[in-house]
Amino acid sequence: MIAPDTFRLNAYRVLRIPASANASDVQKAATNMTRSDAQGTGKTSEVDILGLGDVPRRETDILAAVARLANPVHRLTDRLFWFCQLPAPSGAQRVSSAMDPTGHDSVLRALFSAMEGELDESGLAAWVDALRAWRALTCDDDYWFLALIYEDQGNFEQPATSEEVEAVRADAVRIAAEPLILAACAAHMAGEEDTVRRVVAALGKLTHTGPWAAAVIEELTTSEQDRLEALCAR
Repeated sequence: MIAPDTFRLNAYRVLRIPASANASDVQKAATNMTRSDAQGTGKTSEVDILGLGDVPRRETDILAAVARLANPVHRLTDRLFWFCQLPAPSGAQRVSSAMDPTGHDSVLRALFSAMEGELDESGLAAWVDALRAWRALTCDDDYWFLALIYEDQGNFEQPATSEEVEAVRADAVRIAAEPLILAACAAHMAGEEDTVRRVVAALGKLTHTGPWAAAVIEELTTSEQDRLEALCAR
C-alpha cells in the first residue's frame, strides 16, 4: 500500500526530528540535513519508518519541510502524524516518554502497521482497529492540550490558533484513512470488485468516526465514473 505524500513527506520525518521539536530544533535539523546532502552522507534509517517510502532530502526538500512547519495548519497536521519520541532502532528497548502521556505514538505505530497490510479480511480488520483507536486519540482533549503546549513553547513565528486546531482535529480520521481510500480506488479501477466490497464492509464499521466514511462508501459504490475519478484524484 503506497503512503500518500501526507505521510511520506511529513516535515518532521524529512528533518528527522520529533513532533515536540521547537523552531530552533527545526532550523538546526535543516542545517544538518543540508550539510549531509552536500557531503553525500545522508542515509535512510529505521527511524524514518521505511514502510512509508523513500525520504527525499535534497536541499529543496529540506527547505520545503522548513516552510511547511512555518505554517500553523501544516505544522499541526505533520505533528499529529509523527512521533513525539522518535522510533528506537531494532533491538533497542522502547521506553515510555513524558513527552507522550496520551499514548499517541503507539496508536500511530498501529496506523503505520495497517498501511503495510493487504486488503484481505485480516488487513482490513487491522485498519478498522487502527482507525477506531485513531479517532479515540483525536477525540482526546489531552492530546490537543499537549499540541498547544508544543505551540506555546515552540517559539514559532505564527502559533496555531484554536480555530486551526479544531480544523485539523475535525479532519484527522479522514487523513489517516487516505492510504486505505486510495488503495480501494485502485482496486475499483482495476475491476477488483470483491476487494472493493470488503473495503466498503470495513468502512461500514467506521461510520461513527465521522462523515468521511459514509461519503467514501457512496463514492465507491456509485456507477458514475467521473465521481469515482474525483475521489481517486484527491
